[in-house]
Amino acid sequence: GVPFSCLLGSILFKDRIGRWRSLGMLASFIGVIIICGSPRIIAQYWQFLIACAGAFMWAFSNVFLKRFEQANMLAVLGWMSLFSAPMLAIISAVVEHGQLEVFHRATWQTWAALGYTVVMSTIIAYGLWYSLIRTHPISRIVPYTLLVPVFGLVFAQFFFSEPITWQFIVGGIFTVAGVAVIVIRRPENARREVA
Repeated sequence: GVPFSCLLGSILFKDRIGRWRSLGMLASFIGVIIICGSPRIIAQYWQFLIACAGAFMWAFSNVFLKRFEQANMLAVLGWMSLFSAPMLAIISAVVEHGQLEVFHRATWQTWAALGYTVVMSTIIAYGLWYSLIRTHPISRIVPYTLLVPVFGLVFAQFFFSEPITWQFIVGGIFTVAGVAVIVIRRPENARREVA
């Protein structure tokens, strides 16, 4: 999603990425591959293409929302939820089974996790994300998402005592260093404008 977003941003908004930020993105991307492991593209060809299509659509949504600078982000989230809920319900009915049983057996932890996902992860986090996308260059904001695997593994180790492997350490260093380069470095023309 990060390369797609930056590419679309550079084409549609003349968002100049620059040499250093491109290297930072490459380093972060390598770090994520080290952490998560490279996908088995040959063995799972269709799954890989579907994942790439999903990443492209996420990138397209970032670019699309940037055009709506005056839009209320909570209203946008509300409309997106209204249209996606029926589609997800149909997919769930087709490919999953026993939903009512799971609903009746849900514990308070399950409801708390759902509440966190709805309020914190969707309404607050995505509301802030879309606001950042509208007000800053895409190539400056989107690379922060490369930190997601790093934080995910840190919290997994903290809450579930999962072991820290050399892949996590090396990949985390690459990812954090790459994002640091992206955030610190600016294209030359942007630096001249600030000066």
